[in-house]
Amino acid sequence: MRSDYEQLVTAAARGDAEAYGVLVAETSSLVSSIALAIVRDLELSRDVAQEVFLAVWRDLKTLRNPASFLPWLRQTTRNRANSAVRNLVRRRQLDEAGRLDEVLPLIMDPGPNAAERMVAREESEALAEALEA
Repeated sequence: MRSDYEQLVTAAARGDAEAYGVLVAETSSLVSSIALAIVRDLELSRDVAQEVFLAVWRDLKTLRNPASFLPWLRQTTRNRANSAVRNLVRRRQLDEAGRLDEVLPLIMDPGPNAAERMVAREESEALAEALEA
């Protein structure tokens, strides 16, 4: 860890964009590596890294101990990357479900199922008995 990270973090938390730029430059490979290891997609890992740095800029003032910057940054990256993977899985499931909704009517028998046929037969028999009486 660079000895001046704490000073950079403190300055960036106060709104110093130049100090934050140095932090980003110094840690971008770390964030990108963690994101890529989790999402296993280069473009998605770039999106995750961008989200991480935006979130860190927004939330840096909430970091109580500037010495905890790197662990906090790593955890933020893992959380964002795992969230991206979950969202990707959900989108794929929805896509598959959408395709299933299109295909299911084509493969299903549109006629009544066994229970419906049995109820219809019983109703028919009961009607026939009522008419005879």
